[in-house]
Amino acid sequence: MTSVYRRFRNLTKRPLDHWLGWFVAVSGALMQMMTYGIDNSFSTFSSSMQNDATLGFPSSTAVSFGNSVSLGLSPVFGILAGFLVDRVPPRAMMLISTALLFLGCWLASSFAKSAVEVTFSYCLLASISSAFMLSPGAAATGSWFQRALGLAQGITFSGGGIGSAWISPILGTWVEAYGWRKTFRLMSCLCAIGLFASIFSCRRHNPDEASDDEAAAAGDAEADSLSGSNEKLATPKEGLPEDKANSTAPEDSGNATIEGVYKGFFTPEAELLAILKVRRLRPAEYARAVLTRAFLANFFMFAIYGWAFYSLIYMTVPYVSSMGSAGTAYAGVTPISTSKASSVYTFWGAFQIIGSVLVGGLASFTADEFAYCACCVVGAVSTALLSVCRNYASFAATYSIVGFCSAGVFAVMPALIARSFYGPNLGFFMGGVFVAGCLGGFSAPPIQAQLAAHYNGNYTYGCVFTSVCFTAPGILCYTLLWQNKQNAIARWWRRRTQAAAPQARGADSSAEPFADPKH
Repeated sequence: MTSVYRRFRNLTKRPLDHWLGWFVAVSGALMQMMTYGIDNSFSTFSSSMQNDATLGFPSSTAVSFGNSVSLGLSPVFGILAGFLVDRVPPRAMMLISTALLFLGCWLASSFAKSAVEVTFSYCLLASISSAFMLSPGAAATGSWFQRALGLAQGITFSGGGIGSAWISPILGTWVEAYGWRKTFRLMSCLCAIGLFASIFSCRRHNPDEASDDEAAAAGDAEADSLSGSNEKLATPKEGLPEDKANSTAPEDSGNATIEGVYKGFFTPEAELLAILKVRRLRPAEYARAVLTRAFLANFFMFAIYGWAFYSLIYMTVPYVSSMGSAGTAYAGVTPISTSKASSVYTFWGAFQIIGSVLVGGLASFTADEFAYCACCVVGAVSTALLSVCRNYASFAATYSIVGFCSAGVFAVMPALIARSFYGPNLGFFMGGVFVAGCLGGFSAPPIQAQLAAHYNGNYTYGCVFTSVCFTAPGILCYTLLWQNKQNAIARWWRRRTQAAAPQARGADSSAEPFADPKH
């Protein structure tokens, strides 16, 4: 068993941007396809559950509470998942995620006698499953890449769009034919995707790590312990005098703290950001780290964006299907049926796939912050335009753009977190930022419902609210995280001027013989 572990450990000791990392990115995409494809389809079962006598004919509000639990609690469990992913292999986390989703499908379909029992037997387990999938997948992919980090995370986060594009329509067909209980059991077969995907999920390890047999057998807990990290950092590099070895360390790396002068909560931010990249933090240092500008910026960016994303998830079908409804602001418009309105998610999901990959690639070739801000700007304009849509074609086109931008934001967000918190603590900070999503998951649907009810079914104000929530994260990213934005613009200007300079010199040299006939 030890030799198998050692052989696998050596397989993951690869340089950054190694081609094996793309398999890890695809495994994360498959996990997201399975999990989000199933979780986001819960509203598909609403009608079947409301008409089920074995559940006591629950109201739509009682059924929708399960959706709030599934989406809103997932980021809360993400804190635990983020803490565990720094200590437990991502493969184990993904297997647990798959098992919980499978168990939830069978418990609810076999034993649930009310909407509350469905919520606690399926939705709660689905929420934990989603949390145990998201942070490990993002952290594992982030450990393999540096130059292509944005593209790799884009591939990973494209899975949600893929799942929405094909799993939701299939489940809709099944529930009409078999009812929600049998569909839940058939849906559990999709968990086989998670079993396959978990095979390829793993963290990258530094090729320069010591290949000590006992350390390999003991696992990451001993190799990455505080004392072990201190000894490695305090030991001079082999073949160099002690003073020269120490002089090769960066001045801002916080060596005094790493080598034994523990400052705890009072560690300066620059030192702390250097320390967390080389060893696991202590509790007081974790408390200090969540107060850094980088963490707070990422946290509030995701929290505010959560309002926009979950507002769109909640309001799409009610808004589109309200066209032609009597007594509303859309009474004189051509009606759109509920089944046709739900097909808008197909366009949403398809363009989420495209957005995840293209925006991730754009981030790799430009800057993560540029891609994030661009998606926020375009997404804000698109959600504002939803307020003037009145026919199916305009809704489909606008939601396609919104889906593209929302996927781009999700794809770049883990890359922004990884840039600041790369190292043995990455999983904790991933989960800590993602927990901000529970704010939108719980509060966005009631906010949208109240706005629509207060203004007599008019969703214009909901669209404006969503547009503002799309804009604010881009402003935070531009002002707080994009530190080298002026340098990026300057580099672009220099490339333009340098490209134009040879042409100008060539024009001058060609004109010089004719400038003066006497010479």
